[in-house]
Amino acid sequence: MKIAIIIRRLNVRGGTQRQALSLARELLQRGDQISVYALHYDPALSYPELSAGIQIKSLNPKRRFRFFLLRLWEENQWCRQLAGQIDSDTDILNPHDQFAYQAAAYFKRHIRQIPSVWMMNDPPTRFWFYERERAFNPSLKRSWLAGLLYRILDRYDFWRNIRLQDQIVVLDFKDQQWIRKMSGKKAVVIRGGMNSEYTSIRRDLERPAARVLAVGIPFPYRRLEDAIEAMGILRDKGHYLSLVIVGDTSADEHYCNNLRKLIQARGLDEVIFFAGRVDDKELREQYENADFFVFPSDQQSYGLVVFEAMAAGLPSIVSKGAGAHEILKDGENALLVNPAKPWEIARALERLLLDPELRRRISLNARNFCLAEMSWARYAGEMRALFERALKNSSI
Repeated sequence: MKIAIIIRRLNVRGGTQRQALSLARELLQRGDQISVYALHYDPALSYPELSAGIQIKSLNPKRRFRFFLLRLWEENQWCRQLAGQIDSDTDILNPHDQFAYQAAAYFKRHIRQIPSVWMMNDPPTRFWFYERERAFNPSLKRSWLAGLLYRILDRYDFWRNIRLQDQIVVLDFKDQQWIRKMSGKKAVVIRGGMNSEYTSIRRDLERPAARVLAVGIPFPYRRLEDAIEAMGILRDKGHYLSLVIVGDTSADEHYCNNLRKLIQARGLDEVIFFAGRVDDKELREQYENADFFVFPSDQQSYGLVVFEAMAAGLPSIVSKGAGAHEILKDGENALLVNPAKPWEIARALERLLLDPELRRRISLNARNFCLAEMSWARYAGEMRALFERALKNSSI
């Protein structure tokens, strides 16, 4: 098959970027013809080791407008230009996450009618993003007119672009239900993979536990304040752990500044550290040096880093507000906590500290689970089977 993988940004490191590039590599190994099309691409900033050998075409346009509606129009025009770069003899379109499905829709309308299989990592609606922001920041205000505008734009986007997607793939059951509610379409759940190199990390579970790790670009829905509060609760009980937060702090400076103020107010300056953006080698070192992993996110579709940490043998504490928890078993391969409950994170960490056998069991089970269930080869196989069904249905 000749497959066009479409993505908005390949100039950052994140789960969406790793997912699209890993899929491209796996499909290439199976003999498919793969081209990746990106609005923005910088090989140095987005997994150069994954993109090596993959044909990647990009626009790298410069933004001209700041006003919200003009920015939407501008990005829409970029998607139209990107659609024009896709080879006309392509068999399958595979847009990933935000905006990319617009390029697929343009291709179908103006170039050639072929199946499009959209990999939706997060709901694309403006109103949903606003509601999520407001959930984590009650002081955020928008006029009723802005809310109405978001809803109108969302409905137009569904009518113009999303309805043209032949198949929709999501990472968890929550988004599957959301798609059915919003569009009436039935989405397919296909779980992502993870970087298998982390399974080679060997962990000394007998050493005194001292370090907690959190990974993810700091945004309000990550709820890193809960991990910080948990560190304070544990310190007050006589447990002295450090917390390292890995992720680009420039993405939301306001939120990061609030986190720093909380750290200072709780007197945790000497035990909580921001590592910032790291490359793969540095991330591996973080996994090697940590003793526990925390993922306190709420209203997050999945959480690829959860499975990377588990593959590295890290006993992990995962929020039920993240889609990753749907396939985990509490007390067996992870400890699950309710979102926005820092005392539950503290209690889970204390359980791991005081029960070495629990630590060993969860570490071993987590690694075995990832080896058996979370490979990119498995993900690519399920996606390819869906591509074949979409092609078959389009020819009937």
